[in-house]
Amino acid sequence: MFKKLFGSSGGDKKKEAPPQVDPTQTMDRLSEQIENVQKRSKKIEMDMKRLLQEALEKKKAKDTRGAVFALKRKKMLEKEVAKLDGQMVLLEQQRLMIETSIQDAQVFQSLSAGSKTVDQLNKQLNIDDLEEVKERIEEQKADMDEKTDFFVRAGQMEDEDDLLDELNELEAELAEDELAQLEIGSDPLDMGAGPVKQPAARVQNKVQNEDDELRALEAMMS
Repeated sequence: MFKKLFGSSGGDKKKEAPPQVDPTQTMDRLSEQIENVQKRSKKIEMDMKRLLQEALEKKKAKDTRGAVFALKRKKMLEKEVAKLDGQMVLLEQQRLMIETSIQDAQVFQSLSAGSKTVDQLNKQLNIDDLEEVKERIEEQKADMDEKTDFFVRAGQMEDEDDLLDELNELEAELAEDELAQLEIGSDPLDMGAGPVKQPAARVQNKVQNEDDELRALEAMMS
């Protein structure tokens, strides 16, 4: 009476949670059972062929009762094969559903993990921070362009027109110098400027000859 009014002192026991089922183990059991059903179905089909052959042989032997009994046994086995076929269909359906459920669960877990990852990454990013990074990159690019322009200008030569004018002037000066040298080298001899001097060796030979002739004349006169 008191228990009904106030309840038991120990309280109601909590319902125990059902044990967790391992999908892999379940798949293994289903595969094993499918294999067993297939083996049994093949064995029964062989028995049916044997019973049919037995019925034909007994019919030829005029054993009608034995032939009929063999056919009855064959008919019973046909029902067993039909039952095994139904079991095979159910087992295959179960295995397919579990495979599909496993695949769906894995896809869901992957999508859930991906969604959490995206949330974490988005928390690390801020639109203000992105704008600040963008401005900093643009400033760095502007500084780099300015330095590049400086070095390009430093390496540029003077105006090409001025350089060509200077080159033309040098060519004109060189042409004048070459012309002057040619005029000096081809100047003709001035014959009216005075007597041409004889070489010293020729004058000495002439004096020697005159002395010899004078000595010869003195010898003849003596």
